[in-house]
Amino acid sequence: MKILFLTQYFPPEIGAPQARLFELARGLKNKGHEITILTAFPNYPGGKILAGYKLRAVQEEEMEGMRVIRTWIYPSHSRSFVKRLFNYFSFVFSSMFFGAFKLGRQDVLVCETPPLFLGISARFLSLLKGAGLYLYVSDLWPDSAVELGMLKNKLLIKLSKSLELGLYRRSLKVIVVTDGIKKIIETHTFTKDKVFTVTNGVDLKVFNPSDKTAARKTLGLPPDKFIIMYSGNHGLAQNLTTVLKCAKKTIKNPALLYVFAGDGVEKPLLQELKEKEGLTNVVFLKSFPKKEMPLVLSAADAALIPLKDLKLFEKALPSKMFEMMSMTVPLLMGVKGEAAEVVKAAGCGINITPEDENSMEKAILDLYNSKELREEMGRKGREYAKTHFSREAIINLFERLL
Repeated sequence: MKILFLTQYFPPEIGAPQARLFELARGLKNKGHEITILTAFPNYPGGKILAGYKLRAVQEEEMEGMRVIRTWIYPSHSRSFVKRLFNYFSFVFSSMFFGAFKLGRQDVLVCETPPLFLGISARFLSLLKGAGLYLYVSDLWPDSAVELGMLKNKLLIKLSKSLELGLYRRSLKVIVVTDGIKKIIETHTFTKDKVFTVTNGVDLKVFNPSDKTAARKTLGLPPDKFIIMYSGNHGLAQNLTTVLKCAKKTIKNPALLYVFAGDGVEKPLLQELKEKEGLTNVVFLKSFPKKEMPLVLSAADAALIPLKDLKLFEKALPSKMFEMMSMTVPLLMGVKGEAAEVVKAAGCGINITPEDENSMEKAILDLYNSKELREEMGRKGREYAKTHFSREAIINLFERLL
């Protein structure tokens, strides 16, 4: 098949959608399909064009045998929703325009959302290129934007909801990353029998635990600390101030070190708060490319996965949890719902109350005080990931759906 992926986010950017789509596209390419990626110039999460790229109207490149077409975008990752709208719609229109001229006929168009507005371009290009439209939903929009307080305009909410339902109606299939999202979309009668769950996954050959001491030496981290690590986007949804509150509560324990790896709109504010509170037990690292993440994660004794205490996150399965499970790192899961159920079923960590530094502190100390518990949870996590979240099995399932 000729398969077109339409996505605003793609490597060399770092993040869950980028990694998931790249691995999926590469896996399908290795199974004999012709893959094209239509994406934006890389600017996430910092809102600046990444090194090695220069913003222009359009650019083509090849990535592991896949054709990648990048079109113009207004680079921004501002807290301002207006600026974010400029960011989203600039790519919507540039992908429509250049996609019309640069692309030949396609069999399938897979559109990653959010941002939901990219569905406008997806619908246009699927009709123009004769491609069946498959919507790949990793988060519900506009619901999540409303609950996070990013979207407040009633007219815009109504228009976004209309766009969302229209895309569900016109897609051949709607593929989602959690059963919770699937249940919500299935409440619309016209989506019956067309919504399918394909979770995030992990390549267990890549995310394989390595020597902790060597990893810490490479990263410039102390060899003798108990490292509680957060890796990923430093955004509004994660509410990482809770982690800093916990760090303040435990600052008298010299063995504990909180390590943040990644970037995002909230990072400068978190760094400022660290300095203001004198948190000498907190370290901020840079954002690392995907290929270096196994080394980074090898340095951790425990992995923090926090989200805000919102109902919308009860259907989330943060992709970083699968990588940490594969790396045999026990999880501190600050997410209710589906993610907490996986942790309980796998026995791979401790569920904590979202946005609660007291619950977080207790779980950290439980892991710190028991090496046997950490090793047991780490071993069970990798076993569960191997059985339920193998990247190879997920690619095969996705191919069958297409």
